[in-house]
Amino acid sequence: MSVDDIQLVGAFLVLSGFMLLQFRALHERRYPYLLMNFVGSGLLSFVAIHEALWGFLLLEGSWFLFSIYGLVGRLRVGGRETSSRAGDFNGGAGH
Repeated sequence: MSVDDIQLVGAFLVLSGFMLLQFRALHERRYPYLLMNFVGSGLLSFVAIHEALWGFLLLEGSWFLFSIYGLVGRLRVGGRETSSRAGDFNGGAGH
């Protein structure tokens, strides 16, 4: 797999996760969205390091670290829902 392929897969994961979140097909605190961001931003961070793109690394590396934070938080609560926190969707239904 080439660096370009890795970059495309990473971008697809991050953008499709964001798109599905906007259409409310994914929830921001559930594993599919968190994992898409984790893997996608991790791949893009790898590309940024490989290509010495430091501004891009700042963006994607930060996204990757925030994704880890979200995954760790989700693992800590286990199966319990966290929709009472500010910014969460109200059970997937609008306001």
